[in-house]
Amino acid sequence: MTELSNTLFTVQAYQFRFVRRINRFVAEIHDGKRSYALIRNTGRLVDLLVPTARCLCIPKAGGKTSYILTGVLVNGDDAAIIDPLLQCRAFETAASRKMLPWMRGWNIVDREVKHENSIIDYVIGRGEETGFLETKSAAYFTGYYSTYPDCPTDRGLRHIKLLSRIALGGRRAVIVFISAHPSARAFSPNAKQDPRIVEALIGGQTSGLEIYSMKIHLTEEGRVVIDNPSLPVVVKQ
Repeated sequence: MTELSNTLFTVQAYQFRFVRRINRFVAEIHDGKRSYALIRNTGRLVDLLVPTARCLCIPKAGGKTSYILTGVLVNGDDAAIIDPLLQCRAFETAASRKMLPWMRGWNIVDREVKHENSIIDYVIGRGEETGFLETKSAAYFTGYYSTYPDCPTDRGLRHIKLLSRIALGGRRAVIVFISAHPSARAFSPNAKQDPRIVEALIGGQTSGLEIYSMKIHLTEEGRVVIDNPSLPVVVKQ
C-alpha cells in the first residue's frame, strides 16, 4: 500500500524551529518571530527537542500558548509524533477502519474509564465480552527500536500492573505502545531508563497481558500515516 492509502487523517501543521523547553508543558518556538507551544507529552524527549530542531505545530485557540507541539522532523519530511492525543486519535482511527489485526472483532466501547484507582484509556468490547486497553507513547528512538519510557514512570508501572491483574482475572487486557518515530523497526521497553517496566511487562505476559505496538509518523504536509499496524515487539531483560 502507498503512503497516501495509509494516511489516517490530516492536521493543519506549521513548521517552526524549536528554541527551548521553558518548562514541562511549554516550548519556545521560532519562525521569524517568537511563539509558544503547548507540550502534552510529559516525557523528557531529550533526543528530539534539541535547539534548532524543525518541529511541526498545530494551531491552538485560547490560553497562553498559540500552538500545540505535535511532531519533530527527523527523517527528511517525516516527523516523530510526540503528542499523545494525536497518537490516540491515530489508534482510534486505525481501529475504526479495521486496520489493526489484534483489534479485529473488537470495538472501542468507552474512553478514560476509572478502574480501581487508575484511569485506563479505553474499554473495548466484542459481543458480551469487555476488556481494557491502554496506549503509551513510544517516540524515543535508540537507532533500531522505538522505546518506552524515556524517564522513570510510576504511572506507567501502575498501569501495567493493573492490566496484568485484569488479565489474570480472565478479562482481556491490552497495552499498545505507539511507535511514533519514522525510523523505528521494532519496539522494545527501555530497561536503561526504568527496569521496573521491563520486569512488569514480562510478568504481565505470564498473566495474559497482550503487548502490541503500532508504528505511525507525521509528514511535513500534516498527514498522519500508519506504517505498520503490528510492529515487532521485543520484551527482554
